[in-house]
Amino acid sequence: MVKKVLCLFILVLVLSCEPDDICETSIPDTPSLVIRLYDANQPDQLKPIVSLTARGEGMETSLTFQQTDSIALPLRTTTNQTDYSLAIEGDEDMMQVEYSTSDTYISRACGFKTLFSINDIQIKEPKNWIQSIEIIDSEVVHDSLAHVKIFH
Repeated sequence: MVKKVLCLFILVLVLSCEPDDICETSIPDTPSLVIRLYDANQPDQLKPIVSLTARGEGMETSLTFQQTDSIALPLRTTTNQTDYSLAIEGDEDMMQVEYSTSDTYISRACGFKTLFSINDIQIKEPKNWIQSIEIIDSEVVHDSLAHVKIFH
């Protein structure tokens, strides 16, 4: 009788355990806007920058990128617009990104991620170092692919 009660207790204990809710780091979360930097005089050639500082409007910290031809900028998930100040060697341009959002369920452990659909990107006047901008993929679903080209 004691063996049966002990087996029943162990069975109930095992069945009552819940799986660990751990969000794997390999599961992609909300993607960033990926921008590639191109030479305005040779539009097919990437043009790396020495140093670029990006500061989102209303954000306390800025992002600094060194020796690169691509940058990734997070977009706000609570609004449909994000403004960035992009500065190179003292020259600053304001970029305004307008988009729509949609939330996608990942799992109980990871929750939701937000996906973006770019409606418009503008560089506010005066243009100091950015000559033009082009959207190449309006759906921001993965942050391993480029979404925007900046020609400088």
